[in-house]
Amino acid sequence: MIDSKQVFSKKMKVPWRIIDNEAVIVDLQGNCVLQLNDVGRYIWELIDGAAHVAAIVDSIVDEYEIDRDAAHGDAVRFIGTLVEKGLIHAVPSEA
Repeated sequence: MIDSKQVFSKKMKVPWRIIDNEAVIVDLQGNCVLQLNDVGRYIWELIDGAAHVAAIVDSIVDEYEIDRDAAHGDAVRFIGTLVEKGLIHAVPSEA
């Protein structure tokens, strides 16, 4: 389960590019290619090893002027997919 206080970081060796305002992620080790829409690209760019999920959701709400609950649900599902595909990982919290 993804928590709003979690922070995620991109896998170091996953190449990606912006093409026509969409991100294309290529993970040769995982045999995975993802083409992200504008919102997916925005989330991908916000995953920087410092921003927690709640801050990412806040940014989505501000940028796209959408309902916070919808933004949260969509962001958590998308982040979960990226974790499952091994493209990002949780950053250990500083306890």
